[in-house]
Amino acid sequence: MVTNYKQVKEDVLKQYESFLCLVKTAYDNGITVKAKVLNSLAELEKNIRNDQFCLMVVGEAKSGKSTFINAYLGKEILPMDVKQCTSAIVEIRYGNSFKLTATYADDRQEIIEDEADIKRFLLDNASLDDEYRDIPVPTINIEILMKKKGDLPHDHEIFDLMRGITSENIYKLSSDDYERKVRKYISEKTPCWMDIVKKIVITYPFDDEDLKGIEIVDTPGVNAEGKVGEITNSYINRANAVMFLKPLIGAALEATSFKKFLDSASADRNRDAMFLILTRAANETPENISRIRDEAFRQFPSINEHQIIHLDSKVELFYNRIKDMSEEKLDEFMTPLIDEEKLDSFLETPWYKSKFKREEYLKRLKELSNFAVIDESLNQFAHKAHYMAFQQFLDKMIQELESIQGHFGETIENFRKKAKDPLSLEAELANKKDELEALRLKINTTTSKIASQYTDSGGKIEKKANEVASDYENKISSINESSDNSMEELKKISFRAIEQFQKYKKQLEKEIIAKCDQELVLASGKINIPYKTLRPNFTADDFEKIKKDQEEKSYEKEYTSGGCFKKAQERSVFSQSKYFKLVRDDIKIRLQEIKSDFIVILCDFVTDLIKEYRNELIDNTKDVQDAYDKVLNDKAETEDLQKKIAALEETYRKFAPIIEDAELLKRGVDKHV
Repeated sequence: MVTNYKQVKEDVLKQYESFLCLVKTAYDNGITVKAKVLNSLAELEKNIRNDQFCLMVVGEAKSGKSTFINAYLGKEILPMDVKQCTSAIVEIRYGNSFKLTATYADDRQEIIEDEADIKRFLLDNASLDDEYRDIPVPTINIEILMKKKGDLPHDHEIFDLMRGITSENIYKLSSDDYERKVRKYISEKTPCWMDIVKKIVITYPFDDEDLKGIEIVDTPGVNAEGKVGEITNSYINRANAVMFLKPLIGAALEATSFKKFLDSASADRNRDAMFLILTRAANETPENISRIRDEAFRQFPSINEHQIIHLDSKVELFYNRIKDMSEEKLDEFMTPLIDEEKLDSFLETPWYKSKFKREEYLKRLKELSNFAVIDESLNQFAHKAHYMAFQQFLDKMIQELESIQGHFGETIENFRKKAKDPLSLEAELANKKDELEALRLKINTTTSKIASQYTDSGGKIEKKANEVASDYENKISSINESSDNSMEELKKISFRAIEQFQKYKKQLEKEIIAKCDQELVLASGKINIPYKTLRPNFTADDFEKIKKDQEEKSYEKEYTSGGCFKKAQERSVFSQSKYFKLVRDDIKIRLQEIKSDFIVILCDFVTDLIKEYRNELIDNTKDVQDAYDKVLNDKAETEDLQKKIAALEETYRKFAPIIEDAELLKRGVDKHV
């Protein structure tokens, strides 16, 4: 519950510190906050911390803004004898000395501290050339000259400008003359655009303590459509109170510009911050003033009744000029003014009614100026103005906190969508790791084991070769060497052995591939090893040739006895047994060569096959390793995202209590507003 201003101020500033901490966290997490919002909040924080009260004065051209400001300040700081001010924003605030700082369109600055020079500068820069008093120079300066920075505008830009300032042709020039004069002004001023003054800051050592915490901002005129420039609008957003000046003219209140200004520029502001000031009231009868004020109340029901005020700045200025005069001095001052008819009737009449008495005259002037009502209204308003500033400050913070919180929520949700399931990744990682280990085992162990089973001494290839050879040996050893068909038997058995070698070669090749497919888990036919055909150098013709070659070697010498006295005789006799053995031994040698070829060819096949399978396994290992690395990277990214999500969620949870505190604080502030 809000108890007092000092405590509220302290709580609001603490709330701002919490806000800035969250903003920093947002930046650290890549969430940007609008610079415009931060700058606006920083400006509000500065005003709150310094208890600064910004009073902005707006109004149409010739509404008497400068006169009102001088009357309110009690000092004639701004020149009043000019018909229209320029495009400069004028800030007036308390300072240790009377000083003026001017900022030009090209951002140059000039500081003036001599009082006479200050007044001369203000007069020079607040008045317009007589030739251009009938066109809206401030609008042209802001919308064309300062934006184009020395470049001449295009025709479509002139067209847009003329369409926008049609309602500002207050002297009712013909459309051709109006546009011609605007174009001439632009043409003349474009080369010296940088000398346009866009901002004037005046400091003054006011004696009135109440003025030390007030900054008054005088703005370029509001046009007939209630529109203001971008610069003026930015000031409106940070002003604690806005006073719209509208002269009381004739019998009716022409308040179209104020209505449009209220609807457009200040739609998001608390209407309690708006004042409608009806100026030049001394020229109107009390009855007419009362009727016009009643009309204003009906037209603008959202504005506090006490903040629609009629007054006369000229009367207040005159009051300020004479209030410290003695009765004798006042009489000396008034007599020549009346005699020379230099005194306005609304100032002269109260003089006669007061019967030339100083106190009575001052009292009547004060009543006529009605500035006491302004002071009272501002005093009442000031009591809640700071709370309204708190209200605006907290509103902006809450809105931005909710916006940042929303961005955090979106970021968390996006991270969650991007992050994969950690358990699934762990399982996939374990599977890939098992695959890698299995592949490496196959490459390093299983392939060597398979090769050894077939190619080692005593392995399947040699064993099969020995079986065929042994079977051949057994079968040919059982042949009757002396038999007439022994050669046919030998031939038949020999060619059957060769067929066996060829048959077993094919069988072993298929068996080895099947073994590799089974053990190394690869698709059959994926490996393409060129087969070496076992072509034994042994045919039927070869057999006949061997028989023929060995036939001559198959004869043996035979000795016959001639009796006791006869000499023994020698003769060559064909030996079937020897012939068989010679042919058999020749074939056995050839079969041994076939056996060796069988072993070599199959061992080479196994070696090449295992090499291809190993290469394929290595390629598979690379693929699985890449997949493993990807899962590992996904796991690392997911872990990183989980950490980020956890950190973001931790920060996200901080928003609710801070927003809740701000809303609670604002509800307490609302009671004071």
